[in-house]
Amino acid sequence: MSPGRAFTALAAALTIIASSSCGTYEARDEAQQFVERYFTARSADDLAAVLPFYSAKFFAGTPREQWLSSLQVVHDRCGAPTSHSLTGWTATNLVGAESGSTVTLTYDVRYASCRMSETLVVFKPGGGEDRILRHLMKLEGPTPDKIPAGTST
Repeated sequence: MSPGRAFTALAAALTIIASSSCGTYEARDEAQQFVERYFTARSADDLAAVLPFYSAKFFAGTPREQWLSSLQVVHDRCGAPTSHSLTGWTATNLVGAESGSTVTLTYDVRYASCRMSETLVVFKPGGGEDRILRHLMKLEGPTPDKIPAGTST
């Protein structure tokens, strides 16, 4: 391969990488804004108000009532979220039949009486709206003392 062709190929590859990374940052920013709205809804007393943030695929694996019950247990044990800060993220943009962006955001979430690491996987299909595909919660530190009667740990 001639030096001129090698340079042209390298320039084309760098252009593709640069344009896809711009889309990655845009996807992350959109997912963060979506999750900010989620946390705002979550800080209210009506936990059912957060259910529309989750995708049909999420509820295919975890029934709505079961997830609502899980959120209620967290609320009963820890209180409402008082603050959250992003601690890490990854993003991918998919091209093809299932095109869209998948962004994984990890937050340090402070509640009234405990702290959790929460990872939310947000998918936005091409031309569609953000929705939570997966939500993982990990208690950081001691288990809070506020455990409602009849609830197992």
